[in-house]
Amino acid sequence: MKKALISWFAFLPLLAMAQVPEPSPAAGTGIAPMPLRYEIRVTLDPAQKMLHGQETIHWTNATRDTVPDIWFHLYWNAFKNEKSAFMQEARQEDFGADMHGDTDVKDGDWGWIDVDAIRLKDGADLKPTLEFMVPDEPRHPEDQTVMRVKLPKALAPGEAVDLEISFQAKIPRTVRRSGYYHDGYFIGQWFPKPGVYQEGKGWNCHQYHLNSEFFADFADFKVHITVPEKFVVGAAGREVAASRDAKAGTVTHTFTQERIHDFAWTADPDYLRLERDFVAAREVSEAEYREVAGALRLPVDQVRLPDVKMILLINPEHRSQAERHFQALRAALKYYGLWYGPYPYAQVTMVDPPFRSGAGGMEYQTLFTAGTRVLPS
Repeated sequence: MKKALISWFAFLPLLAMAQVPEPSPAAGTGIAPMPLRYEIRVTLDPAQKMLHGQETIHWTNATRDTVPDIWFHLYWNAFKNEKSAFMQEARQEDFGADMHGDTDVKDGDWGWIDVDAIRLKDGADLKPTLEFMVPDEPRHPEDQTVMRVKLPKALAPGEAVDLEISFQAKIPRTVRRSGYYHDGYFIGQWFPKPGVYQEGKGWNCHQYHLNSEFFADFADFKVHITVPEKFVVGAAGREVAASRDAKAGTVTHTFTQERIHDFAWTADPDYLRLERDFVAAREVSEAEYREVAGALRLPVDQVRLPDVKMILLINPEHRSQAERHFQALRAALKYYGLWYGPYPYAQVTMVDPPFRSGAGGMEYQTLFTAGTRVLPS
């Protein structure tokens, strides 16, 4: 029961975060694309503990300001060396090892992200304008977790820009709930990510601090993840395709998801992938719907819950705990759905994270991690 509650309470922030902004619908479609859209292709190289990525970003100036540049987060540069704001703050607070990872980084365990190329879709090269920014106090002048590029022509209100980025990233050994341990990977905050432009204020794009959160615009994502064929992959969103390259011995998994503000994924050759369905008609009785509708003074049809695909990635030694995870998730979907509002996505993936990944208790739209003991009970 205790472990089931861990899964349930880990899911609570996911539901709270799932309230998404309502974009204005395009004429005749009923659904509008988000002002920010990503398509990312990434390849995992487990031998070198590297990611190789290509990213296309569509960004729309939804403000009344004229915007001359774009600022990006490069979060993994927090783990690049001891001079980053994150590492300096950790040292000052004698942070050491905790649930987020160990800041006592050994040689070879550092992580980083480099932008190899950044240009506009029309070919204009922005790389010569790239500079690292240090917007926060106290200053850490050698921090490289925020970069800026200047646009050849400032974006007027309502104008959009398409950016094409090539990047590579060294995956850190588990730190701050992201990284690797042996063959297990949990990959979060891993791609060049625009800050949030706030009208009249400019870019809200802070450095990666020891005590901070990841502020971002909601966006539409399409992500192609290529891994060696032995790996089982889970990610935010819905998997819509998987293509095998027999010669290379790899599989490319394609995930899509609209209206989320981040995209995380995980890969491990040991995962067991299990599926169940939350069928609202079986989980919620008509009497329960009437009771909730009466309390809220709403028609019954306005409190009905949708069906949801439930996916579990679990380590084989914890296989006996699988139904407890599903039980907790069903309870969360039902009761938080009735009390606070229906879960707004078609699927949800819960992860029993890789051993010593430090990724337990994390939440993203459509994906969250639970926690359990090293040995099953």
